[in-house]
Amino acid sequence: MMIAFALVFGSLLRAPETWTLRVDGIDRTAYVVEGQSDGPVVLAFHGHGGNGRQAARSWGMHELMPEATFIYPDGLPTATSRDLEGARPGWQLRSGGNGDRDLKFVQALRDRIGKSRPTLLVGHSNGAGFAVLLWATQGSEFRGVAEIAGGGRLGTAGRTTPLMIVAGKQDEIVPFANQERFMNAVKAAIRVGEGETTGDLTKYVSADGTPMWTFVHGGGHPVPEACRKPIVEFFRMCLSRPMN
Repeated sequence: MMIAFALVFGSLLRAPETWTLRVDGIDRTAYVVEGQSDGPVVLAFHGHGGNGRQAARSWGMHELMPEATFIYPDGLPTATSRDLEGARPGWQLRSGGNGDRDLKFVQALRDRIGKSRPTLLVGHSNGAGFAVLLWATQGSEFRGVAEIAGGGRLGTAGRTTPLMIVAGKQDEIVPFANQERFMNAVKAAIRVGEGETTGDLTKYVSADGTPMWTFVHGGGHPVPEACRKPIVEFFRMCLSRPMN
């Protein structure tokens, strides 16, 4: 009976696949781990120099949230202050940057998956900056955004969309002072109340009831394993709230 159950259950699981979408004449790819057909969608953006498959393997968040379809897109060669020649893949950080090719890619991915499904965002480093750009400019389109070791600019579109910030005090790539400055700017913009802290995690609520969480750890730039469960908890909380 146990063997039969395992075979039946296993047959329901869908193996990860790679999607290829043509966007502005360029083939864009994404590593996709399917969840429930009517479940939420998580767009997960790797850091500069990475790729979607690597992010899926190292973050493993889809394993903690199997009901969700996780889409790990691949960036294109992108110049940054640490890669002036733009030899490694990454993401735009400003509206209009690189012809908005990454914003268009997200649009194409959402068209394919179906915009009726609730969508969340997570990104690391350069990918976190892109997630913040989406939060700041298109925030009402998403149920929640988690950014890890990034930061960015504020925008009006995201101020009623829940945001989670993960920052390391020993970050050698994005100084903690810069990340703390972004955290404080968000807190001031949405007027949060006093937070409730448990360990590294602090939960705030804005003046209009929008949640903002921070996870401040003692490590460096890589995605800390300890933040994975809190991010999934944050996502599930976001999905339990009414749509903006």
